[in-house]
Amino acid sequence: IKEKGIWAIEDLEEKIIRPNQWAAVGSKMFKAVSVTHNRLPSGCYSVVKDNNDGSMIFTGKDIKSDDIFPFKGDLTAAFLSEVNEFWGKQKVFKEHGFLHRRGYLLYGAQGTGKSSIVWQIAQDVIKRGGVVFVCENPEFFAKGLTVFRQVEPERPIVCVFEDIDAIIHKYGESAILQLLDGDNQVDRVINIATSYP
Repeated sequence: IKEKGIWAIEDLEEKIIRPNQWAAVGSKMFKAVSVTHNRLPSGCYSVVKDNNDGSMIFTGKDIKSDDIFPFKGDLTAAFLSEVNEFWGKQKVFKEHGFLHRRGYLLYGAQGTGKSSIVWQIAQDVIKRGGVVFVCENPEFFAKGLTVFRQVEPERPIVCVFEDIDAIIHKYGESAILQLLDGDNQVDRVINIATSYP
């Protein structure tokens, strides 16, 4: 029952689950869907492959980080300032024929604040209306970024590679290199990786 613009949970769940429009999934192929969006909601996502049709699925993830109290002149504040400056230089990159992208590798022992910095940057890009993607499988991740850029070519994104050494160990070096410096590069992106000694 809808009262004063508020849906009861049961009604909302039924409304979302019940198909009410068509999505084209190929030439002369359609799938009944309940809701479509022309823009991925701002947030943090992992990318997985749909085992039914091989398409990429973007699954929302919660960002869990402690509240941070910035101190003027500290490393985190300097890092965030540099990232903010980078987002404002899209025109300069374009004028020189470069992709508007930047990469950071945060190296240090556990407990030194790498993840805290990563998630502060992630929260900042989400506040700007951007999207954060967490790499779990480089192959799916690269395909997901390609799909995302086909739908939203200009939106700022942050790609996070937590413990990049473990990702390389599991999937191989070439998959990450192809993603970061090969044919799968994307524009308007900050790539952030963490590594441990």
